[in-house]
Amino acid sequence: RKDIVMYATPVDSADCGAVRYIQNFAAGLAQVKSWQEDDDSSSMKYAAMIGWSGGKIDVYELNAEETRENLLLDKLAERGTLSNFVKMLMNMEKSHNLLESSTLWKQAWDECTKAN
Repeated sequence: RKDIVMYATPVDSADCGAVRYIQNFAAGLAQVKSWQEDDDSSSMKYAAMIGWSGGKIDVYELNAEETRENLLLDKLAERGTLSNFVKMLMNMEKSHNLLESSTLWKQAWDECTKAN
């Protein structure tokens, strides 16, 4: 017997405190046929599906190029964190102890100073 896992998510409405429960989740590849009548071709798409109570299903096409790292970088850029990080690196002296202790910090500093 497997445990039932339910994930609660707030409803996007004015109902304060209302909660919906995700009944099912699936992800994988889906073969999608062309929408054009004279085209019999199909392509493979990455998809995620969320099943809600009442038989409603949300289907999302996922971009295979979107890795966790890319999504995190996008968030850091949106919030201005990357910009502040670059400014900090550009103002660092070449003799800073971080640059001497880590090749990754040194590589980031090199890239920022070359772009300047």
